[in-house]
Amino acid sequence: MKKLLGIGIVGICALSITVIAGIALVIMLIVSMIASDEEVAASESSISDGLFCSPTKEVDTTTWNNAFKNAGVLADKGDKFISVAKEQGIDPVLFAAISFHESSYGKSDAARYKNNIGGLMSSNGLYVYSTLDEGIEAMGRTLHNRIIVDGKNTIELLGSVYAPLGASNDPNNLNANWIPTVTKIVTDLGGLTMNCEASEGITTDFDFSKLNESTASELRKKVATTGMKWLGRPYRWGAGRTPAEIAAGLFDCSSFVRWVFYENGINLGPMGATSTETLNKIGKKISIKDIKIGDVIFFDTVKKDGHIVIYIGDGKFIGANGDNKTGSISIQNLSAPYWKRTFTGHVRRYIND
Repeated sequence: MKKLLGIGIVGICALSITVIAGIALVIMLIVSMIASDEEVAASESSISDGLFCSPTKEVDTTTWNNAFKNAGVLADKGDKFISVAKEQGIDPVLFAAISFHESSYGKSDAARYKNNIGGLMSSNGLYVYSTLDEGIEAMGRTLHNRIIVDGKNTIELLGSVYAPLGASNDPNNLNANWIPTVTKIVTDLGGLTMNCEASEGITTDFDFSKLNESTASELRKKVATTGMKWLGRPYRWGAGRTPAEIAAGLFDCSSFVRWVFYENGINLGPMGATSTETLNKIGKKISIKDIKIGDVIFFDTVKKDGHIVIYIGDGKFIGANGDNKTGSISIQNLSAPYWKRTFTGHVRRYIND
């Protein structure tokens, strides 16, 4: 290896293209091994390079039209979504993404037989509309009220209305999928065209006074809340290991934890080489009964200690959860069936107080 690194510039220039390509491949493999700790390996999921926000802040017509081709009864309604969104002052991409999710891409019974493409309900059940255009207009008005009137102008904030976590009618915690799924559809549609600043920099007030952990130190509270500005950002396996990725809010589970602590003056390891396999060897292992805000929790996903998150109190945690298809930075409940099944008691403490 020392001889290889010691080859001079002249020697490198003399190497064949095949040899150079081989060296590049070795380097790529080493880099990929650094980040191979996450719950979903790159070979096991299709990486989406879609943007959370449209670079032009305009609808990408080609991407938009291709998405609507597979949208069931909504296939020819792309222009209608745009016109209603303009009338209501809302983002057409966000409008369509929520509709696609709520109507199973225009294939749900509600969409096909009731022209209800937004899951709109009264005390008597789902509303029935005479035409699809009427259903689209009704959903547009509803979103106007939520986004413009109520100020819920991000996917995360809308998720608290459409799919609140811990709802009594959601025993299997399926509502936790709403934000990452809508976020994924937004990227598939080319990215948001409005409120991008709000969506990329969400700040969530976390009221510690209502929790048993209200006496947590200021440092612990900062660790618990620092990452909340990225809520809803898509999960990216292997990301969060360059300044550019961090600036864009792209992380996997271990890089997210490393960044949060680093922002608060605690260095858990190098930016490019921190993984769950390094994080599970530092700090102090503690019992779950002694957990405090700011401690970290490991889960056995595809392997032992394959996923790491930050505990924020009240039985909840924040982390880069999921995979490249539907994952996002999100707050979830430790009591949810999946997390209960994959938690084996591994909790660590990096804050000495």
